[in-house]
Amino acid sequence: MGQKRGILMASVLTVLLAMMLSCGQADVRLGWVETSAQSQVKATYTEFTGKETRTVRAEPGTILYLEYDAQVNKGALHLEVDDPYGETVWCVSLCEDCGGTKTLPVAWAGCYTISVRGEGTGGGFDLKWDQKKFG
Repeated sequence: MGQKRGILMASVLTVLLAMMLSCGQADVRLGWVETSAQSQVKATYTEFTGKETRTVRAEPGTILYLEYDAQVNKGALHLEVDDPYGETVWCVSLCEDCGGTKTLPVAWAGCYTISVRGEGTGGGFDLKWDQKKFG
């Protein structure tokens, strides 16, 4: 009787996990090691599915300067910046190792959201940002 109960419980847990993954509600962070500072987030991981976000307050007449370096061993990694109204002002999708910089003029005062989203990815990223006077 005990063995059947164990098999039943394992089956139920497997079905529940599959349902969570299929609904996109699961946040998977295997081997996640993160270092964060006021204007930087750096992480390495075996597998990452989910979203990591930071916010930065910005004013018109300035620029947001982003610098990124990513190692993508599998899956995809997406970097995105949304303005205070939730509109995406920049995004990039990475399926291989890549690095770069991006300069974004600030059009609206408020909090900008910087997101890193993983889709079954493995590797790591280092993302830094700064706000500078325009011109």
